[in-house]
Amino acid sequence: MLYWTRTLIVGFFCRCPKCSKGSVFESFFVARKVCPNCGITFQPYFGDSAGVMGLGYLVFLPPGVLLAFLAGYYLKWSPVAVFFTFAVSSTVLLLAFYRNMKSTWIAITYLMTGLRRYL
Repeated sequence: MLYWTRTLIVGFFCRCPKCSKGSVFESFFVARKVCPNCGITFQPYFGDSAGVMGLGYLVFLPPGVLLAFLAGYYLKWSPVAVFFTFAVSSTVLLLAFYRNMKSTWIAITYLMTGLRRYL
């Protein structure tokens, strides 16, 4: 259990889940193909981005819906203002934490498959 927790935390901070030293990203939105330190392939499967989107929705959708509901109910905002606030805040949060969600997803994939090709 401690190994899984450590791997997920290392992944959240955009480090290689295997060696904890290599950086996952080469620029803000571009992930490296392989770790510069240990050489593990970060995305061995086509379509890994769907998991990142799912993880982002799982993390940011429930609090966003709750805040939109509370803002509409207690602040008496119009439905258009609530929707606009929800859309803008969700987009900003997803963009701000994209790197963390992407590298966390890479860590989850590492824990499940070892990031080996063609299982």
